[in-house]
Amino acid sequence: MGFDEKSVEWGIKFFKKYVPQVEIPVGMEALVNEVELRIEISPPRIKEHDTHHYFEFSLTEYEIREIPYHNRDKSVKVRVPPLEHMTAVKLGLPVDYKHNHDAAMLLRKSDIDKVVQVIKSNDDWASLVLRRMPKLKGRINQPGRIENTLAIAAGLDVRQHIKTLERIEQRIR
Repeated sequence: MGFDEKSVEWGIKFFKKYVPQVEIPVGMEALVNEVELRIEISPPRIKEHDTHHYFEFSLTEYEIREIPYHNRDKSVKVRVPPLEHMTAVKLGLPVDYKHNHDAAMLLRKSDIDKVVQVIKSNDDWASLVLRRMPKLKGRINQPGRIENTLAIAAGLDVRQHIKTLERIEQRIR
């Protein structure tokens, strides 16, 4: 598929410059020229930096998804972790606006009981989730923060989301 390859600390990154297959609007050329297509592959374990904590994905529990090519009938099939596993990971990662937003969007579709089960069954990931929960709730609830703005723009009921996070916190304890 014409991707360049680079080994990185956490795995392998494949990348190439995006070549649009459609007409680019006037004034958008510079922005489009900055787009890079990336495929990143890592081992099934995410290790928390400078701690002993880790989250390990199952090699047997996965869903097969198709990623279509732009304006083509072809697609690439990929194996991805179940939704609840990705949600559990996001809840334990450092709290930044991307992880917070991802967790909020994934929780909308996740089975909360399964998310809690996955958190509890992975090393001591639960302690990371509990440690980060106050910041996670505080940032998404604070008007003017990017987490709050993104959540509202995505149609998320922030109060209900906070209640869901509190339920997860209580079930983990």
